[in-house]
Amino acid sequence: MYGLIFAIAAYVIWGSFPLYFSYLNSVSAVEVLSHRILWSLLATVVVGLLLGRGRKLIKTFADKKLLLWLALSSLLIAVNWLIFIWAVSQHRVLEASLGYFITPVMSLLLARWLLNEQLHPLQAWAGVIATVAIIWEWFSLGSLPWVGLSLALAFALYGLIRKNIRLMV
Repeated sequence: MYGLIFAIAAYVIWGSFPLYFSYLNSVSAVEVLSHRILWSLLATVVVGLLLGRGRKLIKTFADKKLLLWLALSSLLIAVNWLIFIWAVSQHRVLEASLGYFITPVMSLLLARWLLNEQLHPLQAWAGVIATVAIIWEWFSLGSLPWVGLSLALAFALYGLIRKNIRLMV
């Protein structure tokens, strides 16, 4: 039951971001992103320390290979956030939304091509139907939805990296 409540709360918060970011359109997207990174880092460190995970955090920072993969995944999610914040400030919310609709299809393709994961036939059909819908929306926009494609690629690659690194915290 708590999972459902938390999921609904997360979707409501995420769905409200365009409203929030639209009020910040006089502030540069880089500045908004910088604050988001800074305050998220601070909150994460505080919560991690309160939960007694300080030693595991230090151990994570000692692993240079893991740190490199985490840095790459951080860069990808930062690019995703920056494009999203910029798109909202430019009133391109529809294109941004399309990006998050494209993301699962791109994730399916990456999992299939790079990880050799097998798809259940229903998953494959869902991917085909979603792809048809994406193409339909693409033609409805009348131009290449580079905002949506950029968001989808950055988020799908972020997910791929995070799926394949093992955190100790």
